[in-house]
Amino acid sequence: MPSRDVQRARERFVAYLRAERMSVNAFSMRYGLTQSTVHRLVTGRTKTLTPSVRRILGYAKINLIHGIREEKSTALDNPRIRAALEQAWDGSADTAELLAHLIEVIGAAMHKRAQFKE
Repeated sequence: MPSRDVQRARERFVAYLRAERMSVNAFSMRYGLTQSTVHRLVTGRTKTLTPSVRRILGYAKINLIHGIREEKSTALDNPRIRAALEQAWDGSADTAELLAHLIEVIGAAMHKRAQFKE
């Protein structure tokens, strides 16, 4: 479920589109954004205030209302990580579990390595 801040940003953006009588496609084309990114915000599938969402709000001249903060981006916001996961994952729950376990093991090894460097 999207955070309350994202829901408020979404409501303001949808109101902007209505006031401008602009479709998601028209907005996307005007500002050189992918239609899917804008559509995710409009349909409520965006969960956090990512840099892309902040860019959308900026183009719409929507100032982030008091209390909205930029949330830290996640690993899935990184295109390289996303591409690697999509290439490795076959869609099964077993493979998802295996990939998650491998990432956790690699993460632990990286943390230990960083501790030794300090």
